[in-house]
Order: sequence, then C-alpha cells, then structure tokens
Amino acid sequence: MVSKGTKLGLVIFSFNAPHTFTSEEISFCQQSASQITLSILKTSALESARRKSDELSALRATIADITSELELSKLLLTLLERAIRLMKADGGDFCMIDEENGDLKAVASVNLDKNYIGTRIRFGEGASGKAFATKQAVLIEDYSSWPERLDAFRQTKLRSVIILPLMIGDRVLGTLGIFHFDPEKQFSMDDQHLLSLFAQHASIAMENALLFEKVQQMARIDEVTGLLNRRAFKEIGEYEVKRAKRLGHPISLAMIDIDNFKHINDTFGHNAGDQVLKETARILRENIRNIDIIGRFGGDEATILMSEANDQNAIVGMERLREFLERSPIQIGNEILHITASIGVVTYLEKPPDLDEIIKQADSAMYLAKGEGKNCLRIYDNKI
Repeated sequence: MVSKGTKLGLVIFSFNAPHTFTSEEISFCQQSASQITLSILKTSALESARRKSDELSALRATIADITSELELSKLLLTLLERAIRLMKADGGDFCMIDEENGDLKAVASVNLDKNYIGTRIRFGEGASGKAFATKQAVLIEDYSSWPERLDAFRQTKLRSVIILPLMIGDRVLGTLGIFHFDPEKQFSMDDQHLLSLFAQHASIAMENALLFEKVQQMARIDEVTGLLNRRAFKEIGEYEVKRAKRLGHPISLAMIDIDNFKHINDTFGHNAGDQVLKETARILRENIRNIDIIGRFGGDEATILMSEANDQNAIVGMERLREFLERSPIQIGNEILHITASIGVVTYLEKPPDLDEIIKQADSAMYLAKGEGKNCLRIYDNKI
C-alpha cells in the first residue's frame, strides 16, 4: 500500500492450497489494496482532524483560563501547568528576562529539582538561552545527549524538549520549555505549532500581568525616592502593629527628617532637592535590616518601622544610621553637600497603640531633636 511515494504497509492475499493467481485476481487484489489504502488515509485524516479539534478546543479553554489572571506569580505557574497539560508532557520550566543584567532566570518548574528555581541562564546558553538569543523555537529529540545542555540538567534524563521564546513584538519576555522523560515519546512539528499558538496568547497574558504589576507598584511607590508612599507604608505598618500586639513582640518606629532641607531647595533649586531626597533614601534603604519597612511620609520625612526591635535595638540601629548619613557626602552638580538628619524614636515592648498614634509620638520626638540642635536622636517616653 503506497500513497504519494510513501509505503504504508502490505496486504497479503493467500490460499491454504497451492494456487496460481489469474490476471483478474491480481487486478482485484490491486484494486482492493488501493481501496484499503484510501480507507486508511481517510481514517487517519479523520483522526488527525479530530485530534486537532480536541487540541484547539483545549487551547481555547486554556486561553480563556489564563487571560483573566493578572497576578504575575500565579500566572507563571498557571501558564506552565496548562502548557504541560495541553501537550501531555511530563514537565517543564518557565524563565523570565532579568531586566537588570539581561539574562534569564528560572521562576517556575514542574517535575524538576526544586533547587532549579532561581538558576540564571546566560544569553545563548542551553536550550532556553538559545531560544532567547535566536527568538526561535528550539526542538531537541534527546536532551540527555545534547552537547549544549545546561549543567543543571546533567543528572536529569530529559528526552524530547521544546523551548519557545515568549515575545511581544520583537521583545522577549521569557521562555517556556516542556519535556518528556520517556525516550519513546517525541514532540512533533505539529506539537511545536500548537505550543507556538499557546505561547502567543501566553505572551499577551504575561504582558498584561507585568503592566498590572507595574501600575500596582507605581501606586505604592513614591516616584522621587523609590520608597513606599504614605498610603502603602500605613497599610503594611498597620498589619505589623496588629501582629506585634497579637504575638506580644516589641515594635519600634523612627521618624527621620533631613536637616535644613528648605535651605537646600532655596539655594540649589528643587531638582537638587529631589536628588538629595533620592540619595538620602538610598542610603537609608541600604543601611537598615531586611525586615524593616521604610517609607516617605511627606516632604523630607521618612519613617522606618522596626518589627521585633526593642528600645536598645532601635536606638543603636538609628544612631548608626544617623552617623552613616552624616559621613556620606552627596554630590549635586559641582557641589558636595553634607546631609544630617534629626530622628525621633518610639518603642513598645508590648501592647502598642494604633499606628497613627505611634507615628505621632515618633514625630514629637523628632521635633524635640530639631529643637535641641538637630543631627541627633531623641526618644519618646511613652511610660509617662
């Protein structure tokens, strides 16, 4: 049985006893073989059409599912799980572009070593890096013997692999990879095409989530200093105060005000003032604990909430911060400015009042520091 030069198989006609086929019988056998070939082709075409219809139906359902998700962390894992299910694969990984250094970072995976999350992949490195560099799909029959495989996968017996770049226009957002462990399973070009359709919609969903995240962040971040704005600081701060009250943990808050900031604005202009605010915020942010919460409270004031910090911890930490700021000159154009700050601190070892009251008390201590010569730290006595 032959179709367009391709051999499909054989049909054998036989007798139990010795027999010489007549020309009519041979002609009949040939016609029968042709009919059987045609039936096989029709059945195969129907199965293929049915399979494609099922795949497209699954794709449509998947697209409807992912386009409604705007939280990026949830979306990435959802995209990966849906792609694996759509392709009936054994697992996969999801990498995103790190905008700061331009390489890929693994952010989600299924059926891979948990230590793989966070792995960085350079431009052109491995299958994902190659898809990133070429902006083309990468289809590998046996990844376990592929000479360019990543060290992270040396002990993992990946077989058939497809990696696709996720793109908006000409910009790569990340890569999506799926794989089989079973050497008997192979991804086809049809599979690649179906996954490419999925990737197009996944890229749009990612772009929407990234834009949503950026808008959310902009609504919470002060545009001059990069610190939390007052609203965001209060949201997080209120949660931390309630947590301290519930668990019986100490909590401290500092109000920090740049000394003579009006003079800086009047002398050098508001652009210079913004630069001082930005640089001061950087110094503060880089010299507090990772668990501390810092925000711009308004004008030239910053607030720092220190969870689980008693009075001694808070005083030592804020005094060190004041001294570090004093020793860190800030260059504005051709001018070198030496910035100092007045700091007010309040601590509750237990049963703190609400956040607004704590802020008012720290503010009162800060004004006391201003009145006593500036560039110093004062503590609010809440035991009176």
